[in-house]
Amino acid sequence: MAKTLLVPIFLICSILAFGMGEFSRSNLYDPPRVSVFPNPTSQYFSISETKGVSKLGVFNLVGKEMRSFQALEGEKYNIGDLPNGMYLIQLFDNDKKVVSTLRLQKR
Repeated sequence: MAKTLLVPIFLICSILAFGMGEFSRSNLYDPPRVSVFPNPTSQYFSISETKGVSKLGVFNLVGKEMRSFQALEGEKYNIGDLPNGMYLIQLFDNDKKVVSTLRLQKR
């Protein structure tokens, strides 16, 4: 019976000790908080933050890349010729890794 009680106590103590260690959420990779605007749009969109972003791609919901743009501060990205619908905007860093994925409605 003593062994049965020690296991849960050990687990609880381990969880508490782990939570109070130097490991915290601030040590984890925190992707930039980016938004796309105006949303919905009819002609163009912009992104709120380009720090850490080198490229962005516009994908339809099937996963086909419809457009690709170099990320520039204050840039307006034209999608006026694309059909109306929902699109996914993927932001890529310099290593071509996806930093963030955002939804965009085109009307």
